[in-house]
Amino acid sequence: MKIDGVPFGIFPFIYDEETKTITQYSADPYTHTCKIKTIPVDKITDYIMTYRGRDNKEYNTMSLEYIKLTKDKAQRPKDISDSKKIEETGLLRQDVLNRIHMYSEYINTDENVMLENSGGKAK
Repeated sequence: MKIDGVPFGIFPFIYDEETKTITQYSADPYTHTCKIKTIPVDKITDYIMTYRGRDNKEYNTMSLEYIKLTKDKAQRPKDISDSKKIEETGLLRQDVLNRIHMYSEYINTDENVMLENSGGKAK
């Protein structure tokens, strides 16, 4: 999706406290596929953080540390630039950066098949 020309994603997830694993669901706007990823996390706050916006409201979003990890892995020019900007914020938690791990993707299939399997309907 885009707001004011800026692309963003919504990634619903389930956190299993017993296995310390997040299962995240996403749709790739470029390949039109759906992905299910597993993400090992020691603490849920390694993945989700509350940030205060310019409007002084609080927002729960993916942690800067995890965003940086994924951008460093992608290495596209925009991701390299984004990673540098994240570093410049001074908000990174080094202890979290040291313990987080990249996701494992275990399903990548056509979005219509995913919708059918989940009981949803394709548009």
